[in-house]
Amino acid sequence: MASRYLTGDRARRVKQLLVSVYGAKCAKCGQVIDLSIKYPDPYSLSIGHQLPLSRGGGDGIENLRPEHLGCNTGAGNRIASDGRMPVGDDRFF
Repeated sequence: MASRYLTGDRARRVKQLLVSVYGAKCAKCGQVIDLSIKYPDPYSLSIGHQLPLSRGGGDGIENLRPEHLGCNTGAGNRIASDGRMPVGDDRFF
């Protein structure tokens, strides 16, 4: 789930940045994210954390990835499937 600080216009800007950096591909399932699908559809774009906030992850861009809403909410606080942990905790905001 996205950080409690990522709402409204800020969330839109971060989503745009993530898609420009990583592409419109879900970091969890690997499938393309159709950007025309809107929240709360489970296939809509959401902001996922590679290392969950509850496990010490931050909101630095290196820890954020584009994900389907359903994949993101279904992940709970598990670490990214590839096992990588982000380097550093530089704040993006």
